[in-house]
Amino acid sequence: MLELTRHIGYENARLKAGETWQRTIGPELEGLTLGILGLGKLGTRTTKIGQAFGMRVIAWSQNLTPEKCKEAGVDYVSKEDLFRQADFISITWCCRSARAGWSAPRSSA
Repeated sequence: MLELTRHIGYENARLKAGETWQRTIGPELEGLTLGILGLGKLGTRTTKIGQAFGMRVIAWSQNLTPEKCKEAGVDYVSKEDLFRQADFISITWCCRSARAGWSAPRSSA
């Protein structure tokens, strides 16, 4: 997320080439929305990172309940709403045969 908003890699290369300190400034993460697909151990940790940056965190998974989201301090949304509302999406589930062929809604973009 930091690379996408603050261009950390680009700025690092500039500094190593002897350029002046940070020329580009991207948007703040605070106030943006982080969508989490899968709210297990990794998803819960990712949630805390988003919250530390002041992001709104939303989540969806096939077996996720609103109660589990409330425990994690995130908003439960439908898959379609997650793709509509999220500024960033983190996929934090295991790749299993049950997920084979899974894809984002066609209307997302």
